Amino acid sequence: MEFYWKYNYVEEGVTTPDKWNRWALVCYLKVNSKALPEYGWHEDHMYIRVATMTQKGTVNANVASVTDKYAVQIPTFWEAANIGLSYMYFYSNDIEELKKITEENYIKMQTIFTNS
Repeated sequence: MEFYWKYNYVEEGVTTPDKWNRWALVCYLKVNSKALPEYGWHEDHMYIRVATMTQKGTVNANVASVTDKYAVQIPTFWEAANIGLSYMYFYSNDIEELKKITEENYIKMQTIFTNS
């Protein structure tokens, strides 16, 4: 799996919101277009948005944690036996840690679907 992280509203690497108080870091998954034949108008691959990291205090922020600055909502099989695929929020003060959590969760999902 190949992930691509892109800052929205601000320049690459900037952790302060823009003048309209917007900030987001979006995770895209690089997908072979052959896997999605209905999108045949793409050349050989396309990027699908799979997660968005937000920052506490910004517009559309979803950071419910009192102590952490960043949050990301991602699909998970944490409660697979009870409810199947669900969504969880993960919180941290470290952007790199949340990137790693997001990517690991998608790799676990790939393993689940591949072996099902």
